[in-house]
Amino acid sequence: MIRRMLALTPAVFASLSLIAPALADDVKLPPTLTMTAYDTGTAGFNITVGVGKMMKDKYGSDVRVLPAGNDVARLAPLRAKRAVSSAMGSGTYFAQEGVFEFGAREWGPQPLQLILTSVDCNCGSLGVAADVGVKELKDLRGKRVGFVVGSPALNQNSLAVLAFAGLTQSDVKIVEFASYGAMWKGLVNNDTDAAFGTTITGPAKEAETSPRGLVWPPLPKSDTAGWARMKKVGLYFFPQAATCGAGISPEKPIELANYPYPIFVAYVSQPAEQVYSIAKAMIDGYDAYKDSAPGAGGLAAARQTKNWVVPVHAGAVKALKEAGQWTAEQEAHNNALYKRQEVLGSAWAEYNKGNLPSDDKAFLEGWMKVRAAALAKANMTNGFE
Repeated sequence: MIRRMLALTPAVFASLSLIAPALADDVKLPPTLTMTAYDTGTAGFNITVGVGKMMKDKYGSDVRVLPAGNDVARLAPLRAKRAVSSAMGSGTYFAQEGVFEFGAREWGPQPLQLILTSVDCNCGSLGVAADVGVKELKDLRGKRVGFVVGSPALNQNSLAVLAFAGLTQSDVKIVEFASYGAMWKGLVNNDTDAAFGTTITGPAKEAETSPRGLVWPPLPKSDTAGWARMKKVGLYFFPQAATCGAGISPEKPIELANYPYPIFVAYVSQPAEQVYSIAKAMIDGYDAYKDSAPGAGGLAAARQTKNWVVPVHAGAVKALKEAGQWTAEQEAHNNALYKRQEVLGSAWAEYNKGNLPSDDKAFLEGWMKVRAAALAKANMTNGFE
């Protein structure tokens, strides 16, 4: 049975784990567990399946992977405690911040925290159908760009990439789709010209081999002005050269943008020992799944992104410390992010005590003002000016 450390805050638990390392046999996974991920065939789904097979073979735990077309659908089972983790994308950040779809009255800021994340040879950017003649991102002006309904992560990612070239949503034609997979099918079927995704996602490879073909317009690291524009829209991105993916190889790399993906998350309320067992199983079983799907190799403990925009769960901190992959600098950064989640949660609670507008748009606008004021009072960045 998984022991529950109910009396410890995340910060206190993280401190105690420095002096009380666990033994290998402390990995206690339930007989069955459920995780959610992006659509079937995507990199995130395939990697999660690989992790699940390792957990079955090594620990005897049957892992069920539920595909979902948008961030709300991925998080709903986790919030309802019908899943233990979700393999998310940048929607993790938006959920934490309580913005876009997560600014709705049914949601609000979600105290999500990291288990492990992947950064590998791939990147995430706008893939463009080769037959439209786009060479640089600025050439997307007037072209069709895919959006996914209910997926602020994917849509904001697209806008961030467009911002690199000085373009906004009004400079392109937005075409909405019901899911990530449907959007990429739309590119193949000539219903859109561009779609956001990781370079190793299955749908991108399908697009590359289709009659339309696929290209990835570069985001040069040397373009400091472009990167400054991009980070105003997508703070979570960083420059990286992609050396794998559709039409990409070590011999033909492309300078693009990236952020961790998939991002295995849990809620702060989940028992630290439960999250610790998942993280430690993924660390100890790494060799068994690292080659199971493109991008899985990025889940190595030594390759974890340091000091990102979402904190690491106390249970995962413990596992990373045992693996020798934690520093005092990251401890301080992580504790500051714990505090940020507390500020956002308190602001949401206070906002919902007032006389709230019945109109959804007015509700979101009111919340964003309260959110901004609370962060300013705490001397924390807004990120969504």
